[in-house]
Amino acid sequence: MLRVEIWMIPNGDESKKFLHSTANIVNDTNTSIATNGELGSYNVEFMQSHKFNPNKVWRKGRAENIHRTRQGVWHILSQALKSVLGNEK
Repeated sequence: MLRVEIWMIPNGDESKKFLHSTANIVNDTNTSIATNGELGSYNVEFMQSHKFNPNKVWRKGRAENIHRTRQGVWHILSQALKSVLGNEK
């Protein structure tokens, strides 16, 4: 599992930082098994921000067929964000 954390650092003051939001990324293993580990697909849960309930899921997303040696965590996160936000502006 990967966890992405978004920290707020008011005015760049580390002593005042607080956790704003998290996303949990989990390999579903199906794609990895089917491709002998070449590709991976991931379920992602974006949690609500600290202003609401950080223990509750805000949205669920998916990143599929990520090439495990040519692409990395930023590709997973990018695809997962697109799956929940689409073309929102």
